[in-house]
Amino acid sequence: TTVAGNGTATYPGDGAKATAAGLGYPSSIALDPSGNLLIADRTLFKLRWVNADGTIHTEAAYDILGQPTSVAIDGLGQIFVRDAYNNRVYSIGTDKKLNPVAGTGAVGFSGDGGDALGATFSPYGTLALDRSGNLLLADRDNNRIRAILASSVSYELSPLALRFSASSGGLGSSPQVVELSSAVSGLPFNATASDAWLSVSPATGSIP
Repeated sequence: TTVAGNGTATYPGDGAKATAAGLGYPSSIALDPSGNLLIADRTLFKLRWVNADGTIHTEAAYDILGQPTSVAIDGLGQIFVRDAYNNRVYSIGTDKKLNPVAGTGAVGFSGDGGDALGATFSPYGTLALDRSGNLLLADRDNNRIRAILASSVSYELSPLALRFSASSGGLGSSPQVVELSSAVSGLPFNATASDAWLSVSPATGSIP
């Protein structure tokens, strides 16, 4: 059974039955909580809705998108759309405004573990939401699946502190080197000396 599209890449057909309207390379679909169908109309550069009554319409507020290629909708009706032309992921709330949630606009592979807005990825691939509200992105050309987390990840280190001791007197000894490593890069550290004749360098930094 066909629910939208007449087999041609024509536009618009809005306001009529969705089966009478043309679609241009529909590349992704998603259902909102009310059962309305959202279509990423890739080559016509539109996001289009098929209402529960079977009619189709284009939301003009979304027209600042470049090339929508994938869509996902959460349980509250918030839309996520991947824009291949601008190489970003946007969210669209009930106010119908686009808000960038991932990507710098550049093509590449970077940003893991950091702010999603500072990450780069390939232009094409699908989106999906997991049960925790995390947005999964298929990074096709980098052969990876990336996650945009709904909330920040927190880490707890163990042990929280390391202590070392030394004895004074006699000839000065060579500096002692302590190497810090972690499976999570970028964790900050602070080092202090309990006596004036001891020095620590560097006293602050980030674990590589």
